[in-house]
Amino acid sequence: MKKINIAILIFYLFSFCPAAESYSLKKTVDTFLEKSNYQKIRKEQKQQQRLLLQNSKANFLPTISSNFTLPGYYHSSNTSLDTLWNNYTYLSSNITLTQNFPFNADLQFTKSFNYDFENSNKYYNSSSSLQLDYHLFKKNELKLEYKKNRLYFNQLNLEQQNQLNTDIYELCQKYYDATLQKINVNILQNRLDRNSKIQRMSEIKYNAGIIDILTYNQIRLQAKQTELELKEAEKNLDYYLQMVADYIDIPKLDSISADTTIFFWSQQEFSLKSNPEINSMLINTNIYDINQKLVKDEFDWYLTLGGEYNWGGDGTDFDEFKNDLTTSDYSAYLGVTFPIYDGRISRRKELRYKSQRREQIFSIEERKKTLDTRWNYLNKMIELLKDKIKIYRQTVKLSKSNLELATGKMLRGEISYYEWNQIEQEYEQNKLNLLNKTIELNEYILEANKILGNNLVEIVNNN
Repeated sequence: MKKINIAILIFYLFSFCPAAESYSLKKTVDTFLEKSNYQKIRKEQKQQQRLLLQNSKANFLPTISSNFTLPGYYHSSNTSLDTLWNNYTYLSSNITLTQNFPFNADLQFTKSFNYDFENSNKYYNSSSSLQLDYHLFKKNELKLEYKKNRLYFNQLNLEQQNQLNTDIYELCQKYYDATLQKINVNILQNRLDRNSKIQRMSEIKYNAGIIDILTYNQIRLQAKQTELELKEAEKNLDYYLQMVADYIDIPKLDSISADTTIFFWSQQEFSLKSNPEINSMLINTNIYDINQKLVKDEFDWYLTLGGEYNWGGDGTDFDEFKNDLTTSDYSAYLGVTFPIYDGRISRRKELRYKSQRREQIFSIEERKKTLDTRWNYLNKMIELLKDKIKIYRQTVKLSKSNLELATGKMLRGEISYYEWNQIEQEYEQNKLNLLNKTIELNEYILEANKILGNNLVEIVNNN
């Protein structure tokens, strides 16, 4: 009784054990997006570039700085600490506001005043100044740097989207490799089940003297070979499942649902402007242009047109000071800045950026040719595979019907085991051909969408 209770308990526990979770292609992609370290790295890279862009934009916001000085003096004949401290009788300070404008102008406002420690709340020698400079024939470096960082940010988005599509494409390939192995395991398992049934029937016929020992042994041998092939296929399946698990960063993947649904595809025109790789290379040419301007501007002449207004006053208290501006003056000036000699460093930098830009243009032209050729090939193969799949579906349907008829005839002794085995292998081969062409079609559709710059994650999720 005790042994029976233990057996019932074990059965009860195992009956409530959760079954191995089967991963669909969509779930596999979602897991990759959630757990992959590559996605986390891209997120941090984007955050860094966003902060850099915000910093370059903040250069056009006003900056405020202040300075406080405690002046003092002492005579060589009087160096006691008490006397020295008493000589620090006032605090000198200034506050400066600086504003850089995108139109090549700089504004600076400075407020200076002194505070008397001996006469509390007394101000004197307070002054203010307002200075405005406008630079002619000079590039606005802050504006160009902001534009360049914005291009870098856009380029990073394109590169990350292109890399994500590449990762998803490779993940789908690994998933389809595992799918092929799983279908192969199912085919061998079904063949083993049929062979086992045929082996039992043939044993009865052999004992009844209907078939000879040679036919009976051939059937037994075929069942044994199928069993060995199944074990090898299961090991291969485990290997490919682990490859998918490693890619999506999980310890183990027990099962997949073997999705073979064909992705939606409609014939469309190809525009290189939509390709993220080409767009990223085009952004590089714009960045080289900006670098040329910045380098050229480092060793180029420009004019500075400026004006300054100063005012200030003396007062016994702050209220009196506001109404007692004792001094004020205006000034205007025109300055010219021109380089003399820098060892041709700036010129060499400019020539290097020009060379890099030309190289990038040549690379773009070559890449355009490659993508255009690949695009035309993909479109032709997609249409061809669609037609082939229609034919293979009909072939699988017919070969399945033939196998069912041949199985009955073999059991009745109307055809030999070899004839039946040939019909069975033909049916299984047709199923594998249909699966291979379906997966090949899906991979072509994914690659075509990748060239177009479409989001492969959305394509998989919407399928």
